[in-house]
Amino acid sequence: LEYTPQATAVFKGPFLHPDENIDVAAILVPVFLLFLTKPQASETYVTDVVHSAPAGQSQRIVLPDSTVVYLNSKSILISPNRFVDKERNVYLIGEAYFKVAKDKEKPFRVKTQLMTIEALGTEFSVLAYSHNDNVKTTLVEGTIQVEASGQDTPIKPKILKVNQQSYYDLSLNEIEIKDVDVNLYTSWINGTLIFDNTPFPDVIERLEIQFDKKIEYSNALKKYRISAKFIRNESLDEILTLLSQITYSKIRKTNNAYHIK
Repeated sequence: LEYTPQATAVFKGPFLHPDENIDVAAILVPVFLLFLTKPQASETYVTDVVHSAPAGQSQRIVLPDSTVVYLNSKSILISPNRFVDKERNVYLIGEAYFKVAKDKEKPFRVKTQLMTIEALGTEFSVLAYSHNDNVKTTLVEGTIQVEASGQDTPIKPKILKVNQQSYYDLSLNEIEIKDVDVNLYTSWINGTLIFDNTPFPDVIERLEIQFDKKIEYSNALKKYRISAKFIRNESLDEILTLLSQITYSKIRKTNNAYHIK
């Protein structure tokens, strides 16, 4: 889906709630209101392309510079139809994995509501859904710089190394960096979900993203940590059944939601 603005426009907001269905036609007008740039000269005029992944599915995208992007469920990526000048900027709502094509002359930047991630040629994932006031960036290969954007109190950008993850929380206005097993945060691109001593709420959040279902659970289940690996052909019912056995809980299904108690 391609949109040709009066002036070249890129994404800033508004942001979608994860329970809302993505209707690209409905968001094209408001999504370009807040982050306008100067119009391009006619010889370098650029249009913006809106990529979206359907609920419960992922989408593979190849950008004009040969960068490969895996866009996860209910996510949106806005990119130009070609990169001009000395930078490559894209705009993300949701979750995506980037395999950035190397170009030392043109840094690659992923902009979200809260952060900007900059790379030259590298692989990393970004988790930035609109319902969260935080952003997780996980580095698989190369080096990236992460920087909080649009805050009244600026904080120093930080550099990530391989197998590190940055976590930015809006309320704290801090960027924390820790060592992680990157497979836990990137396996979804292959249709696999891996959990290793993962807090129960984080497991449920991942399942809601991948299967586009609302899953409610009692506070008593928050104490559990889950270690498991689920492959592509396992259904949500099968996964939740296993989780209920592990946590000695029961599942009830109503309409489009699951309840675990």
